[in-house]
Amino acid sequence: MIKVDVNGCESFVDSAKYQEYVNKAFDAFDVLKNETGAGNDFLGWKKLPRQITEREIHNYEAIRDKWMKKGFAAGGVTAIGAAALFCLAVTLIVLGALKLRKMLKNAVLQKIAKH
Repeated sequence: MIKVDVNGCESFVDSAKYQEYVNKAFDAFDVLKNETGAGNDFLGWKKLPRQITEREIHNYEAIRDKWMKKGFAAGGVTAIGAAALFCLAVTLIVLGALKLRKMLKNAVLQKIAKH
């Protein structure tokens, strides 16, 4: 759950209006959690982390290793909505979170060294 500190906003946010928006946010969360809203047939991304099998992860890692042996160090995907979340999940599996972090760290250090 995301927590937002709104202390200090009282001077320009009416407390009744604030509570109205808090209630709307919780209602929207319940609709998403219960999968009862419009577009509820496009919520597969919520289950993806629990439904992916070890075999699928192994296959993605094998593809990653094959690409890296061929010299591919990075790739790109264009997507929106749930498709973007799915692409991010697969990308993290394929590239490997630790390898990605190392690549980003090296890129940042190289950029700093150039300045």
